[in-house]
Amino acid sequence: MVRVTKTDDAVDIRSETPALQRIIMVALAFVPLLAPYELLLRPNWQGNTANIVFVFAALISLGALSISALLVIGAVAGKSMHMRFDRSLGQMVFTSRSAVSRPQAVQVPLEAIMQVSLKESTWSDGPPSYAFVVETVNGRTYKTGSSLTKTQGDDLVRRVNALLSPGQSAAG
Repeated sequence: MVRVTKTDDAVDIRSETPALQRIIMVALAFVPLLAPYELLLRPNWQGNTANIVFVFAALISLGALSISALLVIGAVAGKSMHMRFDRSLGQMVFTSRSAVSRPQAVQVPLEAIMQVSLKESTWSDGPPSYAFVVETVNGRTYKTGSSLTKTQGDDLVRRVNALLSPGQSAAG
């Protein structure tokens, strides 16, 4: 989810995975665990594991365990990002963090920002979503999560461009 806060001299962009979504992901991780229980633990195999039925049950269970692990990793390791364009300080500050990594902060002078744009992500169902992308003169790019609509993204690009242009206001 991307949240944007705008003032005359600054634009704040936060992209983070909400706590409720993380909790739901962990809760859903328990659902696939039913397969190993029903296929491997509940039946009375009594050492009779050298047959094709057991091999299929083990493969299905391994897949279910993988899905559970991916859901837990996604809930725990989901990144949060904060981008702040501050005209009074003359810089953009990009901060990213996750539960499994140290926070990282990068300061970029506003003069070093070459372009701000949108990157489209198309999905098999539903409308496309957009990520806000900042490109610097040294070739580095910084982007938000892909959860903006086209209208939100265009508005954000317009406001940041206004903030980057001297003598204009970003609020409005």
